[in-house]
Amino acid sequence: MRDHHRVLWRFILILMSNIAFARLGSCAQIETTAPIRLYAIEEFDIHGKQVAMNAATQGILRVLEQQLAMRFEILHVPWKRAMENVLNDDGFLIGMSITPERAEKFAFSAPIDVNRNWLITRCDARFKFAKMSDLRGKTIGMVLGTSAGAEFDQLAQTQFKVESDTGAGIARINKLIRKRVDAIVWFGAAENVVQMEAAINHFYEPYRQMHREEDLRLCVLAKPVSIVTSHIASKINSKKIALLKRISEALVKARKEGKLRPLALPNTNP
Repeated sequence: MRDHHRVLWRFILILMSNIAFARLGSCAQIETTAPIRLYAIEEFDIHGKQVAMNAATQGILRVLEQQLAMRFEILHVPWKRAMENVLNDDGFLIGMSITPERAEKFAFSAPIDVNRNWLITRCDARFKFAKMSDLRGKTIGMVLGTSAGAEFDQLAQTQFKVESDTGAGIARINKLIRKRVDAIVWFGAAENVVQMEAAINHFYEPYRQMHREEDLRLCVLAKPVSIVTSHIASKINSKKIALLKRISEALVKARKEGKLRPLALPNTNP
């Protein structure tokens, strides 16, 4: 009889243990499937409506979600606030280039894309740009908290003046049109001047029509300020670095399998 009770109690203990482990497993599953908060720079159209993330970046995120069985929660905020939030251990940030200063505070994934920092001017006020010294005495508009490459950042405010802009694209272009700046730095995936010029004038077209400025065109200077890779970034801590490693592996795998296009890396520095 005692043996019978002993066996019964063992069975009950094993059953309770299995239930406990099942609950733990269920909790773990909930944690791993919770959305990953991902900050992106906010942009607005001429009506003040927020512009959606570009299709190419959305495609990259969809591939990552499929590869890693996770979901991203996209939050569009000003760039400076996005960086502050991430450094306060609140999620990740997409679209950040690597600089020595940032590398001291942020951890980075493998590159998600290659982008060029172009100089946009009024066509009736364009100037030659072949080297940084050509910017001497100019006023250049830049989104607050962004980087246009190590050389540009180092010379800013000494060789030329930098005017801090918000992330609102039309407001930045309006500042250029009103001649408050000589040029604006425009971060874009276009690989050449023709592509970038077509894109920027298409973006500006509704504003031009609204204000009856049909003769006013925007020009892209012949050489980008810099060519940089953009990344997903986080505060430096072990858990987030582990997830960035998984993201990096998924990016490499997806490119090998043809699910993502190869990176258009330049042969030489600009």
